[in-house]
Parts: sequence; C-alpha cells; structure tokens
Amino acid sequence: MNIVTLFLALSILVAIILICFSDRKKVKQFDERQLIVRGRAVNLAYVTLLICLFIVLALSTMNLPWLDVPVCVILSMFISLTIFSVYAILNNAYFTNFKKETPFSGVFLSVSLLNLFNGFRHLFNGTAEDSFDIILPVAFGILGVIIIIALFIRKRMDKKELEEEMQEEEDVE
Repeated sequence: MNIVTLFLALSILVAIILICFSDRKKVKQFDERQLIVRGRAVNLAYVTLLICLFIVLALSTMNLPWLDVPVCVILSMFISLTIFSVYAILNNAYFTNFKKETPFSGVFLSVSLLNLFNGFRHLFNGTAEDSFDIILPVAFGILGVIIIIALFIRKRMDKKELEEEMQEEEDVE
C-alpha cells in the first residue's frame, strides 16, 4: 500500500509540474479579463483546498475508524482542481490545444464514467481491498462529470450569445 501511495503522490506531483510549465506558454494567449478570472479561480480553489484540509485535520483528531487521511487529502486536491476548472470554464477563461473540444470532452467523459463504473463495481462485488478502490474512483468520476457539465453549459452559453449577436445584426439591418 505504501508503494502505491508513493507512486500516486509522485504522479500527481509530476502532473502538476507539467501543467504549470505548459500553462506558462498558454498564459500569453489570455486577455486581461481572462487573467483576472483565472486569478479569482486560483484564489477560490486555494481557499477550498485549505477548508477541505482543515476539515480533514479536524476529523483526523477524532480517531474515526472509517477515516482514511490520505484518501481525504487526495480528494481535497481534486475538489479544489474541480472548483478551479468549473469557475474558469463558466467564466470563459480557459482554452484547449484542440481546435474542437468535442473529442477531448468525449475522452474526458469516458474516463469519468469508467471511474464511476470501476468504483461501483468494487462496491457491489465486494472486491475492494481498501478505500482507494471505491471512494477515489467514484469521486473522480463524479468530479469529471461535473467538469463535463460545466463545458456543456459553457457551450450552450456561447451558442446563445452567438444567436443573440446574429439577432442584433439582423435587427440593425
């Protein structure tokens, strides 16, 4: 179990470092409004992370038998990242390297649904060895679906704005 936890922690650290380095190049493509919104999203995610970690710390002092602190810390990080992502998406302060978001969204949704399936499979079959097998896949699946829903809402908002602009242009003519 310790090797799995160490590998997971190192994987998350490497992913964060890669995202930070790749994000530096992309920041130049943001306008001033998007940078302000992303700053607010970072602050909101940071405060959320602190609150979640404080709750984990408070619960860990109670010696609850069902509480798995490493799982709670990982969940806190992913809840914080989800809040950042949803806030940035809904305020149009994100972009992807893809020309169309649909293939990326489809893959992301597939991975999220597979995580949900995997967690529920372990839950109902009774094959879970520890909380990593149930809680994390279900939570990651739910958080992934929340991000996909935010992308869907953003796409609908963009479509509505485009229709309103076209209606205004027709009214002017």
